[in-house]
Amino acid sequence: ILLLTVMLMANMSVTANAQGIDDFDEDWFYLRIMNYSVNIPKGQTFNPKMLGYSMEYDGEAMTEGVDYQVSGVIRCIYDEDDQLITDDLITDYSKVETGSYYLEVKGIGAYAGGVWREEFFVNIYENCGTIQPLVPVSLNMVINKSYLYKFTATSAGLYTFCSNSAVNVDPDPNFYNDANLTDRLDEESFVFYNIDESNMDFRCVYNMKANQTIYMGVYPCSDGNVTLYVAPGNLTKDQAIAATNAAEAARRAAAEAARIAALPPAVNSMQTVGNQVFQVLAGQTVSFVGSQNAKNVTVPDAVTLKGRSYPVVSVGPKAFKGSKIKAITIGKNVKKIGANAFKGSKAKTLILKTKNLTKKSVKGSLKGSKIKTIKVKVGNKKVNKKFVGKYKKIFTKKNAGSAAAVK
Repeated sequence: ILLLTVMLMANMSVTANAQGIDDFDEDWFYLRIMNYSVNIPKGQTFNPKMLGYSMEYDGEAMTEGVDYQVSGVIRCIYDEDDQLITDDLITDYSKVETGSYYLEVKGIGAYAGGVWREEFFVNIYENCGTIQPLVPVSLNMVINKSYLYKFTATSAGLYTFCSNSAVNVDPDPNFYNDANLTDRLDEESFVFYNIDESNMDFRCVYNMKANQTIYMGVYPCSDGNVTLYVAPGNLTKDQAIAATNAAEAARRAAAEAARIAALPPAVNSMQTVGNQVFQVLAGQTVSFVGSQNAKNVTVPDAVTLKGRSYPVVSVGPKAFKGSKIKAITIGKNVKKIGANAFKGSKAKTLILKTKNLTKKSVKGSLKGSKIKTIKVKVGNKKVNKKFVGKYKKIFTKKNAGSAAAVK
């Protein structure tokens, strides 16, 4: 099964290029065309309804037949200065051929005298393949309907598979050979464009061999994309439905797993970074709670979890219990060192790079520890001297639980 995701193109509707007369100011009137590129198989007659047009006045919908009516289309023929040189109105739509046109709308009733035009393109093509629409694909996890189609190419070449955007329920795709695209694609490859989530409007191109048959499943996605799956034509209809359903289920499961993986870690969850363990706290911060045995350990300023930076603001109680660590460095963002943090460890030296510790926040922190020396390295010599004086007052046996020389 080949998976292809069609990205939604922003702003599919074309801003009206209305040409008002008298006091029918174009800023108040809006001729909207939803499908500004219409593909019609040879032998089928163009109908303006294929454009999905509508009219608005001051943001409110106007009523066709009451407020306005379509007067016809005008073939866009330009001179060398890109000026339109024809105003011949075509009302016999069997005369519409491949090319650019203006849809012309005239106001009636209260809007009589208004005339507005909007450009669109018609492509008349030779239908070189056959398309067999099958039953909608049923997937409990698919909120909107999905569709499966079966194609057979009558000759080798690139075939365009495109929806009829004027149809809002079934994509109602066309399927035709597009000789102009021969040099654009490698074998078995796709190109996508003209995507409209609101009515599953899309177009893709597939390189096919003579008499080759394929199934194509069309699935709307919750993120505004359209996903297409191609299955071999030698499958039965039920097998093709099962295959495309399975592929879509796998895609959705992978998308959900990726979504969950991208979520920030839960508060109170334990996260391992290298050989260190941290507990996630509220406010996108963490507490250092343990480390594997090493000669020296640095409690970092911050750690990165799922692409986000989390300042390390505390050292948890008994964080180094039973470790063989000899020296410990505390990062600059630590505000608290938990009780018995170093109990049972072999650490004898503690290096402080933080200015944030208080008498209350280090209470009982050295209890049961072997730490004999605390080195203050929070800044330059003058700053260090200041904090040596401060920390001598709080790292006392009475407060911290054990005496240590602060230097």
